[in-house]
Amino acid sequence: MQPAAAAVTKATTEDKAPPAVVDTFPRDAASDVSHNSLVSASFSKHMDSSTINADTFTVKNDGTTTNIAGIVHLSPDSKSCIFRADQKFSPDTKYIAIIDKAVKDEASNTLVTTKAWSFRTIRANSGS
Repeated sequence: MQPAAAAVTKATTEDKAPPAVVDTFPRDAASDVSHNSLVSASFSKHMDSSTINADTFTVKNDGTTTNIAGIVHLSPDSKSCIFRADQKFSPDTKYIAIIDKAVKDEASNTLVTTKAWSFRTIRANSGS
């Protein structure tokens, strides 16, 4: 009788709730973003590190299909992913950051939809 009760308890506590992106940096539609800014997203749940990578977290120059080269990693608490571009972002340029809905939390639940947001970098200094 004990194993059946344990199975019922496990079935009722199984995590089926999808994760959500709860914050982004830069914020959606931000302007005057630094050329060497990190790009990040925070999640409502602990994420599966094997699903957070350069294929599922991308940054593109608006109007192009080519991903900006960079490194993607998950924070130590597994609730934020961070993109660091290999080179500085171009001045006064709009970028689109995308978290693919294929990313999974630790219970293998995926995002409900792909998360996309945009930001614009600061203009170049007039003296440079």
